[in-house]
Amino acid sequence: MTMLGRKRIKKRPGTNNAYFTQETQKSIHFFQTSDACKLRNDAFENEILPAFTKMAEYWVYSYGIDSPIQTKEELVQGCVGFLHDTIHKWNPEKATKAFSYFNVRSEEHTSELQSHVRISYAVFCLKK
Repeated sequence: MTMLGRKRIKKRPGTNNAYFTQETQKSIHFFQTSDACKLRNDAFENEILPAFTKMAEYWVYSYGIDSPIQTKEELVQGCVGFLHDTIHKWNPEKATKAFSYFNVRSEEHTSELQSHVRISYAVFCLKK
């Protein structure tokens, strides 16, 4: 099954998403429902941020995005920021795992980012 406009990435047998665990999913749910700012920040920094960072790195490096304006680290940070901004949209009652939801959001954002980088690069080349 191929999708137009998207790069299909094959997963090697035996690999898993060890960075995005059941504890990460619980932390996301806690982050959504808690009113305690300190505890929410701790949950985000200790559980959610590392998982989002790994996921964003995977997509940025898999797509091979190379921007003349931003470093790969900045692209990863932008993707993590996007995931943070969408954290409230995940609904645990819809029976989707947090990993599946955020993986799709991350891929969509990275694909969009790739389009913007192409346009930026074309503009960058024209200005030279």
